[in-house]
Amino acid sequence: ASIFFGGHRGHDLDELNRPSSMLFHQGAFYIVDTWNDRILKLVPGEHEASIFFGGQTGDGLDELNQPSSLLVHDGLFYITDRGNNRILVLTPGQRLAAVFFGG
Repeated sequence: ASIFFGGHRGHDLDELNRPSSMLFHQGAFYIVDTWNDRILKLVPGEHEASIFFGGQTGDGLDELNQPSSLLVHDGLFYITDRGNNRILVLTPGQRLAAVFFGG
């Protein structure tokens, strides 16, 4: 086995802090970086990810608080935002999500 991504705890775009899940969608990996309150997008072959959503702790529609899982259905991203007791739905390319359930 080898390290695919990360290996050091931190908040830089080549580091993770308690990742909890990931999925592969349309040529990219989406990684739930729980303690950094963000979803990262990583294209195979690149050494740094980009922030797909979140990155700031909070309860705003552009913020997360300990996200824990991610699902894609019909092109929409559903994010379990554990610390805010809600599920967000995000259209790719949008900066703000909508509350799908809870919150």
